[in-house]
Amino acid sequence: MEVSLDTGRKNQIRVHMKDLGHPIAGDRRYGAKSSPIHRMALHAQTLRFVHPITRKDMNFSTPIPASFSKMVAM
Repeated sequence: MEVSLDTGRKNQIRVHMKDLGHPIAGDRRYGAKSSPIHRMALHAQTLRFVHPITRKDMNFSTPIPASFSKMVAM
């Protein structure tokens, strides 16, 4: 699933997924019953923000972890 944050508030995705009845795998604090990859299955593929001092647009990307693909194939 891909989501975009509007507010950037801490735990926004985690809370909303729990409220929808589908907590993030491995997120025991917000109701997950299992942890198939022994960590929370939440990954920021892209982070983008304006640097607070230089005002430069900062953009960072990283690939989706292989353990996520393996979990989906289970």
